[in-house]
Amino acid sequence: MNMHLTTTRVLAGLTLACGITVAANAAESIHHKEIEQVIEAADLNVLSLDASVGSIKIKPSSDQQIHIYVKVTEKEDWSLFSDSVEDVELKAKRHGDKLSLRLTDDDFGEEWIIELPKQTQLAIDLGVGSVNVTDITASINIDVGVGEIRVDSQAKYYATIELDSGVGAARISSNIGQVKSHRAMISETATWSGPGQYKMQIDVGVGDVSVRLD
Repeated sequence: MNMHLTTTRVLAGLTLACGITVAANAAESIHHKEIEQVIEAADLNVLSLDASVGSIKIKPSSDQQIHIYVKVTEKEDWSLFSDSVEDVELKAKRHGDKLSLRLTDDDFGEEWIIELPKQTQLAIDLGVGSVNVTDITASINIDVGVGEIRVDSQAKYYATIELDSGVGAARISSNIGQVKSHRAMISETATWSGPGQYKMQIDVGVGDVSVRLD
């Protein structure tokens, strides 16, 4: 056998193996990306958030700004040929008094923490995961495909609340107002009426939804 040819092939194989190892190590070294942004909330009345898979936590801010934090994580089925988590960016668009948030790529896990003025209306759409909203005193609309939803607020701000779980439980806890619930074989709906002016509409395809009003 030609010794030169054999040596060349061995070196080429080692180079390829090293290249694959370096690429794999580089991929393994970047598992997530953290994005933070602060947006002035003046003239904004509605926040819309569209997410794929992950968790969303909403709570009041201590100022008149919207503080956004999102951790983007590679999913378990991520491969060497998938898009890099480093390429994902936050997409924030203003339309009149509405701010719309989403990521530029929905192939990753998403962990959102948003602080905003408590009078901001919410419109949240999540494919799979959990949503937790605390002390927001405005209209709330949440739609989750599969997951868990929990909202804690104050009864005096709401006129109507409607919960619907296709497969799971729907619960409203309040010392005032009137709660009505209907349980079918696997689904449940719950409604509440009170003295306020805002509306809460929450739907989950599979999972539980609970609202607690103080």
